[in-house]
Amino acid sequence: WVGETEKNLAKAFQEAEEMQAVLLLDEVDGLLQDRRQATRSWEVSQVNEFLVQMESFNGVMVATTNRFDELDQAAMRRFDFKMHFDFLNYAQRLALLENVCAQLKLVVDEPKIKAKLNALDRLSAGDFAVIVRQSCFHPFESVDAVVQHLADEMAAKYKSSQSIGFTAST
Repeated sequence: WVGETEKNLAKAFQEAEEMQAVLLLDEVDGLLQDRRQATRSWEVSQVNEFLVQMESFNGVMVATTNRFDELDQAAMRRFDFKMHFDFLNYAQRLALLENVCAQLKLVVDEPKIKAKLNALDRLSAGDFAVIVRQSCFHPFESVDAVVQHLADEMAAKYKSSQSIGFTAST
């Protein structure tokens, strides 16, 4: 309903302040979209209410997004700190792979998978969590199968556009 989001935002900020709790808002881009892109009045009023609440909030708020560039500029000025978490580096990918494989009762032979794992440079911890969840439905029988599934996850998220039409041959 119109205005319901604004009421819920006010309530969340109020409760967090009363409880002296950290207010964690995941995927905040859904609430703080750039108003210059708004097509409906409620999209603007929702951001406006959020900004008002941020200004008067006497507590700690943490907001997460993977769409940093789409956040409202006025909101960006109200965040005291902005931190960027990049994709996992090789050591982090290896550590998570070893952890996940231990849960799956698989032993990682690093030299055997190093080249493949090194190429998977756009993985996040969430990609490894998918492996654990999916193992409940279909067990992974080898480390290679786990690494291949990670490659498939990465490819599905970061599809490169393919050209359509004719290309000149040389």
